[in-house]
Amino acid sequence: MTIGSKPGQEIALSDEGYFEDPSQWNETFAREYAAREGIEITLEHLAILEFLRERHFSGHSATIRSITHAGLADVKKLYELFPDAPIKTAIRLAGLPKPKGCY
Repeated sequence: MTIGSKPGQEIALSDEGYFEDPSQWNETFAREYAAREGIEITLEHLAILEFLRERHFSGHSATIRSITHAGLADVKKLYELFPDAPIKTAIRLAGLPKPKGCY
């Protein structure tokens, strides 16, 4: 599966919608991808997505707890921002690969 609004700017995704190459991520694609899931990206979303990317690239796992401990959002707010499965949705929108052990 690929996403991209312009030819030559397509990003390869796994069958489950996770980025295969996190270095291809940018805010434009995050907004486009989120819109497909019915989410309009706000500054709150972006802060969480950037936090998750920083954790990923520093070798740390992304968890709901890490987001709440960083003071970015409480659990209720995470479900408002990323309905259904907040961490899975946020990780996909952050352009990260599927976490190991994630079903």
